[in-house]
Amino acid sequence: MPAFTPNRNYPYSIPADPANVPEAIQALAEAVDADLQTLQSLVGPRPMARARGITPVVASGSVTTFNTMPMEVLDFNVGGAVSLPGDGTVQILSEGSWLGIASMSFPPSSGTLSGIRMTIIDGSNTEYADTSTNNFPVVPETQRTMGASGMAFFIPGVFDRTLLRAEVNRTAGGAAFTLRDHTLTLIRMTDGP
Repeated sequence: MPAFTPNRNYPYSIPADPANVPEAIQALAEAVDADLQTLQSLVGPRPMARARGITPVVASGSVTTFNTMPMEVLDFNVGGAVSLPGDGTVQILSEGSWLGIASMSFPPSSGTLSGIRMTIIDGSNTEYADTSTNNFPVVPETQRTMGASGMAFFIPGVFDRTLLRAEVNRTAGGAAFTLRDHTLTLIRMTDGP
């Protein structure tokens, strides 16, 4: 009569068992295989999504703040992680700790820009990722992309919205300056607080 491991209940032979190595190995292999099938059925893909804004956003004036950079399409939405409610934000549909990764592209400057700032903000208006730059593309380049990432340690779920905020600062002038493609990728890292 074989014994069984305490944690996973795998069979193994004890000294009093009759010697039948092929049968013992088959019993162990089948137990491991059945255990892995059960574990695989319990583990699904991690909820994640990437929202993207495709309409250029034009800044004018000495300081322009876009409280919400509009998110218009979902590039992917694994497990129905988010929705786009139509107000430019991304609505998270399950609670947990979420990793946010944002990017934003911008063209060369005429030399009048002093900085661009990008921030990821959760539904309680808390910034959880922030980046800024005063380094702009030179004439031969067509654009640069800046990125930011950070953890929102607990998002309560379906009523919370996450958004991307941008700010453009100028040293002089008010000519139009266009912020291009921008994305917000969200990955749920834990199920709860």
